[in-house]
Amino acid sequence: MSAARAAKGSAGMAPQPRPDVPDWVAPALDSVLERVAVTQAAVGDRFPLFADPCTGRWTTTGRGSWTGGFWAGLLWLCARYTSDDDAREAAAKCTGRLSDWVHADTAARGLIFWYGTALADTPEAIDLRVRAARACRDAYDAELGLVPWGSAFGGPRLLARVDGVPGMVPLLATVDEQAAEAHLRRHLELCLDNGSFGWSWR
Repeated sequence: MSAARAAKGSAGMAPQPRPDVPDWVAPALDSVLERVAVTQAAVGDRFPLFADPCTGRWTTTGRGSWTGGFWAGLLWLCARYTSDDDAREAAAKCTGRLSDWVHADTAARGLIFWYGTALADTPEAIDLRVRAARACRDAYDAELGLVPWGSAFGGPRLLARVDGVPGMVPLLATVDEQAAEAHLRRHLELCLDNGSFGWSWR
């Protein structure tokens, strides 16, 4: 459905019974679906990046940045629970636009491609997930025991950042379980051995 139609259709809509969703989840799911429809109406074909907390106005990006996979994932969530062909088409189109990030030098590819494809069921999205997972495996540094943070967002390339754990572990596990486990364990070791709170290590 169009963004405007989605927003109009979901605003004020009574929660619908969902047999595959526990009762305690349904209100939160309905709230998320409504918010996605409103956001989609506001951003159109662009990716939402962050919103002004006072005005709610979105700053958007054409390429998705590190949050692009979250947006694609939310669109797939809408497609799944609305069973709407237009919603599914919007989700598939959004996921396809993430393909430029496959070979970007960043561990944020886990955030982009795991969350952006985990709910997807199109052959194109599944192929994109596989290509991204293989590219991440190729970036895995056996000596460091992890996929480095990378240089795509600036700063030193050889960092370990906790941002590089969510998404990267399940994405890597689809093609190399040992690399995925090492990536997770190395970050846990750094967190536990540091002696104080930290989120980034050289």
